[in-house]
Amino acid sequence: MLRRLLTQGRLAFEDQLVRVALLIGGLPYVCLFVLVYQHSMSVHAKITLLTTVLVVILYSIFLIRHKVVNRLRTSTNLMEAMVNGDYSMRANSCDESGVLSEFNLLVNSLAETINEQRLVSKEQQILLHKVIVQIDVAILAVDEDNHISLMNPAAEKLFSQKFTELEGAPIHQLGLQKVVEADIRRVVEFELATIKKKVYLHTDEFFEKGIQRKLIFITD
Repeated sequence: MLRRLLTQGRLAFEDQLVRVALLIGGLPYVCLFVLVYQHSMSVHAKITLLTTVLVVILYSIFLIRHKVVNRLRTSTNLMEAMVNGDYSMRANSCDESGVLSEFNLLVNSLAETINEQRLVSKEQQILLHKVIVQIDVAILAVDEDNHISLMNPAAEKLFSQKFTELEGAPIHQLGLQKVVEADIRRVVEFELATIKKKVYLHTDEFFEKGIQRKLIFITD
């Protein structure tokens, strides 16, 4: 019966608690009502007693619901902040104990772990960017449609074109359409403007947001 009372109508969790509290407080109140009704005390005393007990029960239920909702909203705000990339918020669990305190400690630990991983990832991206910029190897990246999505300064110098001018352009504009069709790791003769030169071409693959992309390395 209690389980049916909890699940009926798909009530919110806090409303389910209110139902349980009403059930727990209602049954003794009915018994008290019957006893008071049969007692020989005055009508005024009966009404005062029953009203006082009813107010106490309803106020206690209100406090329970209010406390539960506040705790759940605090946890929801913490999780929402992490989803939005804000890992600075922390749940205060110093003045509490029990399951809720353990949950808050777990959320705080999760936020700290994700924040540390985010900082490490950001530092690695900065390091990788510096290496790509400074290395004397032409590096290009193309998306799934073989459109240019990255060129380092060495590649700009090799092709005498800026990345801002070629971003999103098909790779065949640079004469590399055959390079992206298969894995290549060999020395080839490459026609560049009005001259021909031999270069070492190396292609590889990487994933960005689950989508496979291709990298092209050109070494003189």
